[in-house]
Amino acid sequence: TYDEVKADWLNYRELASNTSIIAFHDILPHRNSEVCLLWKEICAQDYATMEFVEDYEQAGCGIGVVFYDGA
Repeated sequence: TYDEVKADWLNYRELASNTSIIAFHDILPHRNSEVCLLWKEICAQDYATMEFVEDYEQAGCGIGVVFYDGA
């Protein structure tokens, strides 16, 4: 759920250094996952991000990477 992945993000980034790379899986919309909602929020902020997606029409796949700077 969105709440679970948001909690993971908030908790994990507290442990991350200023040069960490944090990855999410299943960043594309899918009926059983709300990771995409958090991923959109993260991308709208000032974080440098990168996506690894073969086909943006596929459901629920894709990797999103945040180059975390401690902000």
